[in-house]
Amino acid sequence: MGCLELIGHAFGREKPLLLLAYLALRGEQPRRDVAQLFWPSAANPMNSLSVAVAQLRKTSPTLIVATESRVSTLLACDAAQFQAALHALDLAAAADLYGGPFLLGLGHAELSGELEEWVLETREALADAYRHALLTHARRQARTQGADDVQAAAHTAATAYALAGATPLAPEQLRELHALLGGAAHPDAARVAQEAQGLGLKLSLPEPGAAPLLGRR
Repeated sequence: MGCLELIGHAFGREKPLLLLAYLALRGEQPRRDVAQLFWPSAANPMNSLSVAVAQLRKTSPTLIVATESRVSTLLACDAAQFQAALHALDLAAAADLYGGPFLLGLGHAELSGELEEWVLETREALADAYRHALLTHARRQARTQGADDVQAAAHTAATAYALAGATPLAPEQLRELHALLGGAAHPDAARVAQEAQGLGLKLSLPEPGAAPLLGRR
């Protein structure tokens, strides 16, 4: 999450590190498929994969598992742990693991169109799942309708609104964010209203301190 880094090892080659991240999230894969995905323009993609495997094994023999036909890794990956935290509804753990959008710092490795698409889709899927979890939590906080809970809901909603790497907000999400933020007079409510206006949506600002009645409309 955020940067691409192999903890505990001074290894900085992006393509082999990306290979580890891919295998950590996707599980065991056919060796030929991985070679074609990562090195489609190489004269011998299978040989390019073998070179990457050798580089990783030189760093540590346990980093990657490769046979003649399959390749995998047993490494723990923060993105996989982040997914598990969201699945368990553990937002505190998810917040600790979310170091930024998935592989946002990736920039030097030459990626095939298909591999680049996987990186972008994974980045958006992880961020969208986090935003959904945050909005769900904010909705629950607002339902208690206490003044402190309204403020807490607005803070959670602001975190969801500022989340980088996610897909553009849908109209219904903008309406919900506006209700959550406006109920606590949060400054981001005006930004949400401006964004909604750009999409042709008309929003009314709730009175400060009023708990938003989400879903009633």
